[in-house]
Amino acid sequence: DDLLASGERHYLEWECRMWRGRIRLAEGRAAAALADAEAAHGLAVQARDPQDLHPTRAFLARALLAAGRRAEAAEVTGRLLGGLGGGVLGPDLGADLGLVLAELDLGAGPLDRLGIPPSPWLDAARALAAGDPLAAADRYAAIGSRPDEADARLAAARLLDRLGRPTEAGAQLAAARAFLATATG
Repeated sequence: DDLLASGERHYLEWECRMWRGRIRLAEGRAAAALADAEAAHGLAVQARDPQDLHPTRAFLARALLAAGRRAEAAEVTGRLLGGLGGGVLGPDLGADLGLVLAELDLGAGPLDRLGIPPSPWLDAARALAAGDPLAAADRYAAIGSRPDEADARLAAARLLDRLGRPTEAGAQLAAARAFLATATG
């Protein structure tokens, strides 16, 4: 917040905005998260570096979905998928990619068609995209990515609640909230 408030430009401003946006989204502040997502993506477009573009596109699509702008999210996701093929899926996309693919009802098929080499990150994204957030949470936990694990556990809580399993949903929600409480102070 201090860096962004200072008005000083920094190469990693996009990353600061993306992480602040993720926190805001976890807090249920969709409009503020979308503002950060749009700003982060705008900076990444200016930089023209795929290492910046891919994660900001994934988060922008997620924030657009949270704001109810499905068609725009689908368009951003299409551009993201168009640029992903061939390379290893790394941690910078976090849970955003899998959550977006699941929300757009695309499943893991788009990931399978890209020829992405196997990795724990791909396994976790595939599990989320395929609608298995519990497996994704376990994979993120094994990797040690607690923010992504929390996102997957929140998705699992929503799924379990829809399935009429409130006790299990509550356990997943509590686990996610425990991490979020430590992350947001």
